[in-house]
Amino acid sequence: MITGAKIHKNQQTTNFLVKKVIFSLFYLQMLKSWLIFATEMFRMHIAKQFFFLRLVASCTNLF
Repeated sequence: MITGAKIHKNQQTTNFLVKKVIFSLFYLQMLKSWLIFATEMFRMHIAKQFFFLRLVASCTNLF
């Protein structure tokens, strides 16, 4: 009886740990994709800024 309850408790703990690990992995994956998205947006923003600066520079060179 006691061992049955102990096994059940261990199983619950194991289930909790497994759920926690899966959640952590999912969270890390989400975080990673957000970081990639943010860096891409930032790079595009910088590229646009540089393009604008080059455009202005080329226009000023024409005059």
